[in-house]
Amino acid sequence: MSNNRWKWIRLTFALLLAVRVGAAGAAPMEVNIPISFTIAYLPLMIMMEQKLLEKHAAKAGLDVVVGYPRMASAAPKNDALLAGRVQVVPSGPSGLAVMWDKTKGTPMEVRGLFSLSNVPLLLNTRNASVKTIKDFSDKDKIQVAAVKVSMQALTLQMAVAKAFGSANYAKLDPLTVGMSEPDGMAALLSGHEVNSAFLAPPYAQWSLEDSRVHTVIDSYDILGGVTTFQLFYATTAFVQENPKVIEALRSALVEANDFIKKDPRAAAAVYLKTNNDTKHTVEDMLKVLKDPKVEFSLVPKNVKKYVDFMYDVGTVKRQPTSWEDLFFPVVYPLKSEGAS
Repeated sequence: MSNNRWKWIRLTFALLLAVRVGAAGAAPMEVNIPISFTIAYLPLMIMMEQKLLEKHAAKAGLDVVVGYPRMASAAPKNDALLAGRVQVVPSGPSGLAVMWDKTKGTPMEVRGLFSLSNVPLLLNTRNASVKTIKDFSDKDKIQVAAVKVSMQALTLQMAVAKAFGSANYAKLDPLTVGMSEPDGMAALLSGHEVNSAFLAPPYAQWSLEDSRVHTVIDSYDILGGVTTFQLFYATTAFVQENPKVIEALRSALVEANDFIKKDPRAAAAVYLKTNNDTKHTVEDMLKVLKDPKVEFSLVPKNVKKYVDFMYDVGTVKRQPTSWEDLFFPVVYPLKSEGAS
């Protein structure tokens, strides 16, 4: 064997060895997805408990480490998304609208992915005199997740616009107080000055177990049907560079939703464990999961209605021509299932 051929073989072997060592030593990809308290996040809790995103990513040949940092509101989630600290955000249509408007036309343009949950928001009160939205006065205080910008605050504005006219959409904003869902329910039931609370499940249903409390507004009535409360969104750069991760997310969500349907008792236990909730039982959770209005589906619904309202009142500067403008093409096939 000539010296040149021997040198070529040794070089080839060294290159192959370097590639193998490099591949073996490559760090796994990090995907961080914020998680919050309400039952709207149950599919995400199932994904975290059962490592479903990791499972489906592995099937696609990806080594993925998934983190689920606790974040309760859209603002810190959106900041983390743009800073690259999280890669996919679950939040409300209002959060998507703000980010889509802010980033449209840039490499970091944010668009929607799959729905996480379609559940009703209930404005509950212990003020027996309040029967309709018009009955609130300056003697009342209304809990919302975040003043002016949360889904609860936005839905309240839509209800007020219907009752008092579009120009007066912010009429009840001075009555609102930003509080978490658990704190809002606690205030509602304790005799606190906050005598009303705009709550998502399970807190909406649990608060109604108190005979003093009744519902004034159901978000499904305001929006005209089943409505998405939480959905996923991400930057165009991340989605285009990581199509296998997005497909793994879709598959993980489908598996999580199937698990909730097939074994709601086990799903209820995961909720209680994730939230370190020792005050409620699996039976308490099952009552909420059996509510026909609580839906875990990938199909976004009535999202454009929220964004159109935000455009009408000047919260965002751009109006989508269709719901598809707000979402990545991977979601378009869901149109046949009622995506809007």
